[in-house]
Amino acid sequence: MRVQDIRLPVKVAVALTFIGQFFNSFLLGSIGGDILKMFYMQKYAPRQKTHATLSIIMDRVLGLFILLGGSLATLPWQLQRLVPGVEASFVIRALLVLFGLCAATMAALATTPFHRAPQGLRDMWMRIPHRHVFELVVSGFRQHGVALRLTLAALGVGTVLTLALVAAASCIAIAIGLNVTYPQMLIILAVVICVISLPISIGGHGVREGIFVLMFAAFGAINIDRQTGTGQELAVLFSLLFFAIPLIWSLVGGIVYLAFRHDYDAMSHARGQD
Repeated sequence: MRVQDIRLPVKVAVALTFIGQFFNSFLLGSIGGDILKMFYMQKYAPRQKTHATLSIIMDRVLGLFILLGGSLATLPWQLQRLVPGVEASFVIRALLVLFGLCAATMAALATTPFHRAPQGLRDMWMRIPHRHVFELVVSGFRQHGVALRLTLAALGVGTVLTLALVAAASCIAIAIGLNVTYPQMLIILAVVICVISLPISIGGHGVREGIFVLMFAAFGAINIDRQTGTGQELAVLFSLLFFAIPLIWSLVGGIVYLAFRHDYDAMSHARGQD
């Protein structure tokens, strides 16, 4: 938020984080809470609605970027552990395509001014309705290059949180008898979190379990009987236990949602004095 020159009290930022976590568990995909946070952010920063929305999007993008970057860094040392077949091919191609698209898009937006685009693209661009909104988004994105220290700080904090999340998942796996290394868990979570971020199920339920089964089978942690389907139980159990961690914080977020009082008028008055 500070990159976009949006300054909220810490208690408001904490409240919005907990509220977003609550709705992430019960709305489409794992990004339903992000949509609610965008709504609140626009209320707190009515004159910076586009940049307020962008701050929430960048929070999600940076998290996925860290996960994908870390998983790709460890992937070359894990290739020999992958079980040959469709699963292994899926892991490699999905990670490479997702990370490549993210990196290429971010680099292009950060470095290519609109006036330097080919004439044909500029002509097409001028015919797009409401293009000024996208231009505002791009200008807000480029603020991350201007406020580089804040961006690096966000990446640093995100990296620590990601390592903690992978450690928690590894502990769950060891506790229930799944033989998965820390680098393998990083790759597994990268794929799972990317997939469940898509708005195709409530809270990612069902999809999350299926992807965990696929990924654990790809690393040989479980053996599935193709005829009976048995052997998936540990992967499904892991998925439910892994979901229980954010679910606990989601319940706290529900309490915050009911108890927190938003004071938009006071915030607008304070910004006016600034």
